[in-house]
Amino acid sequence: MNSDLLKEWLSPSSVAYLASCLQICENAEMVADLRSFAPPKALREATKRLSPRKRQQLKDWVLLLNSSEKGVAA
Repeated sequence: MNSDLLKEWLSPSSVAYLASCLQICENAEMVADLRSFAPPKALREATKRLSPRKRQQLKDWVLLLNSSEKGVAA
C-alpha cells in the first residue's frame, strides 16, 4: 500500500468510520470482512476509540481468525 493511501486511511474521518464499523461487528466473520480491505494500522487506530470490552471482544475474534488461517495454511 502506498503512503498516500495509508495516510488517507489514517485520516480522522476514516479512522472514525472504521471505529463505527468495528463497533457494530457481531462476529468474527464481520471482522474478517473489514480486515480484507482495511490496513492493519488503520484498524489498530480505530480500536483505540472503542470501549475496553469491545476491544477485548475484537481481540478474541482476531485470535480466532488468525488461528483458523494458520490451520488452513498448514
